[in-house]
Amino acid sequence: MSTAVNDSRVAGARRADAGLAAAAAAAVFADALADGGEGGWGLMLLTSVAMCAPLAWRRTEPVAALVGVMLGALLHTALGTAVPDSALAFLVALFACYSVAAHAPLTGALAGLAVAVAGSAAVVRVADAAAPVSDFLAPALFFPLVWGLGRVVHGRVVQTLQLRRSAQRLEAERDERARAAVAAERARIARELHDIVAHGVSVMVVQSGAARRLLESDPATARRALEHVEATGRDALAEMRRMLGVLRRADDDLALTPQPRLDQLDVLVRRTRDAGLPVDVRVEGDRTELTAGVDLVAYRVVQEALTNVLKHARATRAVVELRYGATALALEISDDGRPGGTPPAAAAGDGHGLVGMRERVTLYGGRVEAAAGAGGGFRVSALLPYDAGGSP
Repeated sequence: MSTAVNDSRVAGARRADAGLAAAAAAAVFADALADGGEGGWGLMLLTSVAMCAPLAWRRTEPVAALVGVMLGALLHTALGTAVPDSALAFLVALFACYSVAAHAPLTGALAGLAVAVAGSAAVVRVADAAAPVSDFLAPALFFPLVWGLGRVVHGRVVQTLQLRRSAQRLEAERDERARAAVAAERARIARELHDIVAHGVSVMVVQSGAARRLLESDPATARRALEHVEATGRDALAEMRRMLGVLRRADDDLALTPQPRLDQLDVLVRRTRDAGLPVDVRVEGDRTELTAGVDLVAYRVVQEALTNVLKHARATRAVVELRYGATALALEISDDGRPGGTPPAAAAGDGHGLVGMRERVTLYGGRVEAAAGAGGGFRVSALLPYDAGGSP
């Protein structure tokens, strides 16, 4: 609930209570005139207002309002401006007792009940010093009854406020989850775009460089390299359109291509070979049907590793190994490029691709390692459980 709406409700309640106090004062004054109270109409009006005016603060200061009403009733009775058995004056006191029970905490409400019972007894004593005990019984019975009703209302009001706060908290948590989901989706799209652009541009740079060197000596080969650059660029653009399509309205009715999977690995390997890097693919074990998410992550791991080899390793050969085990798929991509223990991407001051790769694999309960190979070059290995949760 907004602050403006809450302030408007509070102001409305205050106006209503002020109107109630004015109406009660007018009714008590008219009742005193009709009953022929003493002191003239001016004094009657003054004592009626003194008794009923505190009702304007019955919600904000309920205990003080009750004390004011009871003191006004004592004044009203002591000056003789009201007959001792005035029903309206008694109803005003009962309503003040109800208000203190409904709007004050328990300690204040109990104190208010004591003030109401004692005040009513004082009014009876002031009206008739020789009043019998029976005249004190009515206040002793009615005030606790209306006080109990007020506490029931108080409990319901507190429960309503708690439910409202709980609903506001749940709404805030829902909004926070929605924001987190949006952030996660943006990160996923960023990783996808990185994979698409990095691999495509790496292949295009290698091929265009080869075409430039062969343009005069071997025009036919240079032409084929440029055709490969064009095809790679078109494929990268198509994948980028597919990824960015999720940001468009759902009713655009886009015919989006499916996410890449390991059954498209031969296309990725062919592109890498066409870029000038020989790649061997080795598969061990019986192929296992993978979930869409694990399939996509496995493809992206191979794609990122080959992209890094093209960009940084200065390798002459790469090997992609897929080992289908009983419970998990093991991937290993190695090359014979630059020796040493520095990851290719880190050596170039990048590292975002490897970070994204680790995030993807970890999301599916797997693990990934990137380190120098035992005989030189670089090796990326990943283990992806078949039954991993998560989503791409």
